[in-house]
Amino acid sequence: QKIFTWKYKGYIIYAHNFSAFDGIFVLRILSSFTEIDPIIKDGKIIQLKVRYNNYTFYLRDSYLMMQASLKKLAISFNVTEKVYSLITLLIIQTYL
Repeated sequence: QKIFTWKYKGYIIYAHNFSAFDGIFVLRILSSFTEIDPIIKDGKIIQLKVRYNNYTFYLRDSYLMMQASLKKLAISFNVTEKVYSLITLLIIQTYL
């Protein structure tokens, strides 16, 4: 419930490989207590629009934008392996 605060209202949150794996679990959990508007194409979750009270945020898959493993993306962007789990956020900030 910490994500349902004013601070995150309207945020777009990216998760790598969200549409093929984690998104299914997140969809099940969030749909039990929030309103969900999914956009699905070819069996993959492109986006989840999540609404709870007056808060809305979006979940999207960064892998659909950059089709490589996080490790390979970290190498491409010259980020050390120790922090490559943060690479998605860095890349999104670079290109948006």
